[in-house]
Amino acid sequence: MLADCDENKPRRREIIVWTRNWLRRRQERGVYHQLVRELRSEDEVELTNYFRMPDTKFQELNLRIRNNIFKKDTVMRPAIKSDERLAVTK
Repeated sequence: MLADCDENKPRRREIIVWTRNWLRRRQERGVYHQLVRELRSEDEVELTNYFRMPDTKFQELNLRIRNNIFKKDTVMRPAIKSDERLAVTK
């Protein structure tokens, strides 16, 4: 008899998590964002070593290719920006 009650009970939908909470904090606490911000303000030489080019060249390269590598934000999650994509693919 109890089995009949379970069959008639509506099933709850599983909650799907599209983006984990720790990934949502990438813009504030991510390694790329913290490191580049600190190097730009404190140590231009190490920033040049990190990118293997001066920051001005990195920004120029980003301006040239960002239309080819950018992704659009979606309802599900924000896209990774072109400068971060470029830094990862160096």
